[in-house]
Amino acid sequence: MRQLAFSFFVLFLGMCAEASVAVGQALVVDGIEVTVGGAHWYDSVSVIHGGIIRVRPFDNGTDKENLGNLQLVANTIYIDSTSAIIATGAGYQAELCQNGAGPTSDGGGRGGCAVADSGGGGAHYGAGGRGTKDCPMSGCIFPGHWEENCGTQGGATSCVPNYTCINGDALPTVAGQPYAHSIYEVEFGSAGGDAGCRDGDGFNNPVCVVGGAGGGRIVLAAVSSLGNGTLTIEGQVVADGKRGCGIKNDSGGGGAGGTVLLVGDQVSIDGSALVSAAGGLGGNTQPYPAGECPPCAQSSGQCDDCGGGGGGGIVSVLSGQPALIDSDATFRVGGARGGVCSCAGEAGGGAGELQLNGVYRGEVCDGFDNDFDGIVDNNIPDETSERRLDLWGRLPGPRGGGHQSGRRQQRLSPLQSQSSPHQRDLRLRT
Repeated sequence: MRQLAFSFFVLFLGMCAEASVAVGQALVVDGIEVTVGGAHWYDSVSVIHGGIIRVRPFDNGTDKENLGNLQLVANTIYIDSTSAIIATGAGYQAELCQNGAGPTSDGGGRGGCAVADSGGGGAHYGAGGRGTKDCPMSGCIFPGHWEENCGTQGGATSCVPNYTCINGDALPTVAGQPYAHSIYEVEFGSAGGDAGCRDGDGFNNPVCVVGGAGGGRIVLAAVSSLGNGTLTIEGQVVADGKRGCGIKNDSGGGGAGGTVLLVGDQVSIDGSALVSAAGGLGGNTQPYPAGECPPCAQSSGQCDDCGGGGGGGIVSVLSGQPALIDSDATFRVGGARGGVCSCAGEAGGGAGELQLNGVYRGEVCDGFDNDFDGIVDNNIPDETSERRLDLWGRLPGPRGGGHQSGRRQQRLSPLQSQSSPHQRDLRLRT
């Protein structure tokens, strides 16, 4: 049997953790799966031998730094071809009989009480797809079979339809509307609208949320004061929107793709790599692969409507030296199809944005932490100016020491959540 030794420092990458630094530490996720969130600084990061880091999902609340978001900063970051960092469905979440959540009033797909049958897809850089009403066996005829955003929730378990709005003109649209933002801003993909509740059945048993969640945010920054930071991706970095699903012969919209930002003094992306912030498939009531829908979702039924597909997110690569990107590497920021029924193509989401030729320039005065040292606009006088700064212009201590060299390693194990806040060693056998 293979013996695995795990040692770790005082840090726990937890749900409520503030920005954390492990001075002189190496983070190694070796053949295990862990769930983390927030911003963390190390000497080096390695995800190897089938290791998986999952980003802790956002809860539609206010803590976007530690939920839905993962930022790893180190001198060297390496993900081998068997390993992955995943934020699929870690962004804005769908809610029962509601429009999809998002950062803007119309970024999430309309759904739930707003529609009769299927929700619209969530948006990010790409627009969400339109959901469709139930179509006859002969097929959909548009615009009459597009869903219309014509209802609101009236109480805890009731909807209020707007019958004067329901006139077959496909307006107001149920598709999530795209929004752009700084790549340095913590932002996610919007959720798809939940399956139709306007006809009164959404709050009855079985109760099931089937709108797809948006993709979260992954930032990998391999930057060094000497300009020799290296980011090497051979495996997967994925922040896709989650697919919509079906219930009671109605369908939820797919979630939008999230944000992937890859930064390094030298970025290398191998031919085996997959970097993705694609939209999630629109919902339907047909069979689905295991684990893609909640257990309460419908897996057989009429194939007469399609939830809108999620829009694509954003993937951005910033490299100080010209990025080394193998031509066989796979990048995805596409919008998804709507469901799997005959209306799938018409209900598809829009493409997001792929940026592969960006240049890493360090800190600039724009209100964001462009050099990933934990301090915003540290090239100008601020409230820290009276304290001595290090060579990177960073404060000493936890925020300023994340790039010091050292040889101690932090190996994460599933037992870490029960760990003492003191250094300890664990030995696990497999």
